[in-house]
Amino acid sequence: MSRASILYMLLAGGFVFVGAGGDSRHAWVFHAAASGADAPVRGGKSALDWPQWRGPARDGISPDTGLLKDWSEKPPQLLWTAEGVGEGFASVSVVNGRIYTTGVVESGQVVTCVSAADGKVLWQTKITDVVTRDGNYKGSKSTPTIDGDRLYAIATDGKLVCLSTSGGSLLWTKDFKKDWNGRMMSGWGYSESPLVDGDRLVCTPGGPDAMLVCLDKLTGNEIWRSKVPSFGDKVKDGAAYSSIVISNACGVKQYVQLISKGVIGVRASDGKFLWGYDPSPMAPRIFQPRSFQATLCLPRPAIRPAPPCSSSSRPPLASTVRSSIFSITRRCKTITDR
Repeated sequence: MSRASILYMLLAGGFVFVGAGGDSRHAWVFHAAASGADAPVRGGKSALDWPQWRGPARDGISPDTGLLKDWSEKPPQLLWTAEGVGEGFASVSVVNGRIYTTGVVESGQVVTCVSAADGKVLWQTKITDVVTRDGNYKGSKSTPTIDGDRLYAIATDGKLVCLSTSGGSLLWTKDFKKDWNGRMMSGWGYSESPLVDGDRLVCTPGGPDAMLVCLDKLTGNEIWRSKVPSFGDKVKDGAAYSSIVISNACGVKQYVQLISKGVIGVRASDGKFLWGYDPSPMAPRIFQPRSFQATLCLPRPAIRPAPPCSSSSRPPLASTVRSSIFSITRRCKTITDR
């Protein structure tokens, strides 16, 4: 492990899961360590499950308690090691005593399910034959989203899959590039973790007429697609390296996403473009459509540097993000046709 590079560490369900790079053949491993003296193996579904990117609410906040605050006297003990999960930047999802992630192996990109009890690989399903090794950013990038007995993940080449969590069988698949003329803003590959919202699955192909799409999560059938008008000074088009979050700013449920042009909000009910934030340092501004043919350019809200604060007084990141989204959208005029 002298050549290993630790990619992520996730505290969930009383365990520390660490993804680490292996040898030149890209044999990757998981390490699991108890984070407390008597951290139990949780076999059933609980509030401590971590079913998607950044946790249950996509805010990076874990409800888990009892973690050791000082590891110096009683450091975590290695419980098991799982090999062969593949190479990449994906985090893990933990549900019902199982760990799910994506990775790149020699034959393509895979989704792997590992037992949280002993590290045994329960199943592995290849989701594309494409082996992505993009310079210094090699490997998969999508964290699987778990919803009941189904798993959703996106390969770097834009293959969207729905798998059975019980055995990894393929239930349905879509292709961002073929189905929606999707594109990324660069060649590093799709990096999104798909969002499940009720009976819908929402993701970002990055196509000219389908920047975001909303699908029936059970069948993959399209419900709507969202075309984002041109705004700002960015010349690149396509999806970026972000995942969708839900906002109810201005009393309108919307999906907020960072794309190549900047931050956008689209109405959750039908995908209508609501606003776009151009982060260009030369002329930062907000765009809101008066109609589908015209846009309104509004001044950017003033950005004041935050006063120095200690780690104990610093507000949670999720609260900061939510406040930032609200402060942007509240500057828009009242959104009509709600």
